[in-house]
Amino acid sequence: GSARRRAASLARSTSLMGVVREIVEQLLRNFTEELLKRDAFLWVFYGHLCILYVIAASCYAQTGVTSTTVDVDLHSKQALRGISPG
Repeated sequence: GSARRRAASLARSTSLMGVVREIVEQLLRNFTEELLKRDAFLWVFYGHLCILYVIAASCYAQTGVTSTTVDVDLHSKQALRGISPG
């Protein structure tokens, strides 16, 4: 089963990156199995993902395109065409 699949996969991995990938994959699989065994861990995991998405969305909202950036871009394009701004 799992041991045979892992052994065959490790035999195919001849490079260092292949071995590292196999180790990381096994660690992630074990982590996922533990999450699935305990409902509380699963809820905490999903909760932290939601919090991270909220933080990321907040960062994206704060660093969005501003009108100043658009104005500068528009003025530079107009200058290239010989049109005076404003």
